Amino acid sequence: MNHPPGILHALYSLRAEGCPRLAYDLLDQEMKQTGRRGFVTLLDPQDDLRRDYDQLGIPVHQLIWKRKNYISIYQQFLKVLHQWKPAGVVLYPLGAHISLSLACRKLKIPHVVHLACLPPWRDFSALQKLRVQMWTGQVTTAAYAACSERVRHDCIRAYRLPPALVQTVYNGIALDRFDALRSQRQPWTPHSGKPLIIGMTGSLELSKDHPTLLRAVALLKQQGHNLRLRLVGGGTQAVALKQLASELQISDIVDWTGSVRNVLAELARFDVYAFSAKPEEGLGIALIEAMASGMPVLATDIPAVREIFKHHPHGVKVPFGDAKAMSTGILNAAQQPAAPREALTPFDVAQTFREYEDILASQRQDGFRKLWQG
Repeated sequence: MNHPPGILHALYSLRAEGCPRLAYDLLDQEMKQTGRRGFVTLLDPQDDLRRDYDQLGIPVHQLIWKRKNYISIYQQFLKVLHQWKPAGVVLYPLGAHISLSLACRKLKIPHVVHLACLPPWRDFSALQKLRVQMWTGQVTTAAYAACSERVRHDCIRAYRLPPALVQTVYNGIALDRFDALRSQRQPWTPHSGKPLIIGMTGSLELSKDHPTLLRAVALLKQQGHNLRLRLVGGGTQAVALKQLASELQISDIVDWTGSVRNVLAELARFDVYAFSAKPEEGLGIALIEAMASGMPVLATDIPAVREIFKHHPHGVKVPFGDAKAMSTGILNAAQQPAAPREALTPFDVAQTFREYEDILASQRQDGFRKLWQG
């Protein structure tokens, strides 16, 4: 069966994390809503999710990327655009997006740069580098899509982006994929005799706040509570976090899964979800997935979480870095109801896809007038 050409997603890699998972769901939605089949290009060969993309029938092209070879990337991407003639392009890697958007502009292909993270406010060197790249990229970039209102606000301020070209498009998830799990979930009760399973999904990196969660669990263990902690994901901080768990004497009640492909199966194991994050968090798709699965949740009280909890009054918030408050919050959250499904409507990937479609369609209708006018 032949499909009309769809949207090209230019990713850094197919690592099992936020942007590649989002792109997969958007490609799936594109086929369901329009009958088009999209494409993917990669800068890095890491391909945890390659099997998923292959099963969806998505062509994947590996670009040859070396640091600062922006001319080569421009030339390679131009050839891909000539070959595939996509309906539009979503660009994810910041910095490299300059060359990629320039190729799109040359062929007058609608495109949008995905803003997934807050600016690195605490790293002055990284912030200055990104400022230069984002300022330079304005010459070629037609539009930006920020994954949350907070990210939109901060990126406009940090990079001096034209506000009219930056829209908020929430990173969505396939809500219907979680419905069966939600309907089958049995709430935990303290009288069940079973340990309370606390879970968190996400890469074990400095961008998360796993240490506070580990210390909170240690406090609960000291108080005699029957519980286990399950940390789903791998990353550069795995060794350091396991060492901290050993020092806190909780190694016997902590499970480390490493990277997993089937996140739903892991969410099914949890009784309560703990989203221990830092203020730099842009949105928190892992928290949204946990809410969609029908379990009670608690999270660090940061702007991204407040945005997610707008329509979920039973979501428990605790101060950043406060292990004692988190330990109390875990017990409190375990007694709370799950988020109603309607609270998650803004984060449905079907809506996310439609909003990306609207951005790209508006460029086709404008004939890129806005871009040329600056």
